[in-house]
Amino acid sequence: MQVLENRPNHVYAKRIEEEYNRQYGIASEARSKGLDPSWKVESQTTYDLAERVEKSVGPVGVAARIRELSKLISREETALKTQPNKQFAQR
Repeated sequence: MQVLENRPNHVYAKRIEEEYNRQYGIASEARSKGLDPSWKVESQTTYDLAERVEKSVGPVGVAARIRELSKLISREETALKTQPNKQFAQR
């Protein structure tokens, strides 16, 4: 994943990602056996807060806007500026 390659501790981050993927695979396989009420592993893989927001509540494309705004203003202001409304939907 390109996100990890840009970090100074790339080798360490890559090992963590590989182990995470292995564990996620185990969880997915266990869930597929139907012994749990849910067939899917609940957690979604995300690499930052912006991506987590987009995958959890959307809308599609909001992660890029959150990253853009977070470079310019505080987290609190970013949260207020990215609230779902007609202005954001038109962008």
